[in-house]
Amino acid sequence: MYRIGPCIGEGGMARIYQAEHAGLRRQVALKVLLDGQPAPPRGAHASSGGPQSRRHQDPNVVNIFDVGRARGYGVLGSMELLAGTDLEKAARVAGRAG
Repeated sequence: MYRIGPCIGEGGMARIYQAEHAGLRRQVALKVLLDGQPAPPRGAHASSGGPQSRRHQDPNVVNIFDVGRARGYGVLGSMELLAGTDLEKAARVAGRAG
């Protein structure tokens, strides 16, 4: 189950929400596929519906906790929430520096 917070990013296929994973008791990034459905309301609850995957851990790969569907929304996955810059911004900065 998740407690869904604010939208923190959006791309061509999905929106990313900051959420709390109730089972893990930690903040996660919840990637919800766009398919014409409205965004889940802020503060809404959703069940994970997918297996927890912690078999492969690598410092260069984001940890994915759940995949599946949650209350009718296609959820690509919940993953560890990382602080940082998006790739597009980092590429622009690197382009100016070089």
